[in-house]
Amino acid sequence: LGPLGDVDFLRRMERLAETSTRLARDRRSSAFASSSGVRVNPKPNPNPGAHEPLAEGVHPRTLKLIRRLIEEARGPPLFRNASRYTGAGVDPPPMDAVVDALRDAGYARSSRTHFDAAGVRTDAPPEEIRRIVSEVVARR
Repeated sequence: LGPLGDVDFLRRMERLAETSTRLARDRRSSAFASSSGVRVNPKPNPNPGAHEPLAEGVHPRTLKLIRRLIEEARGPPLFRNASRYTGAGVDPPPMDAVVDALRDAGYARSSRTHFDAAGVRTDAPPEEIRRIVSEVVARR
């Protein structure tokens, strides 16, 4: 993984992204203020789903990805797809609920993966994952 597996490197990326976004927000705020101190409406973004350039800060999804990578880097190297542990025709439970339940069961290093929406990194054995996923599904 190189630097993307290094928590210190990822923390620096997170700080830079937060700083860039804060500075861009401050620049936008001061640019849209009139001389009388009244704020005027900024021009709307014609493509709100697109990533903004660095000069405009970091897109929230990018910051979310960096934070997920930090969480993943601390976890076990392998992952499981939690949807494989649900019954046929049953929608997989929310992954955040599965991760929380795994942590509550003593698997503190459990986390979501950035590359699989139903993926969880955990050192829990498959039987335990199946039990926990079943409990989370039953609570819905």
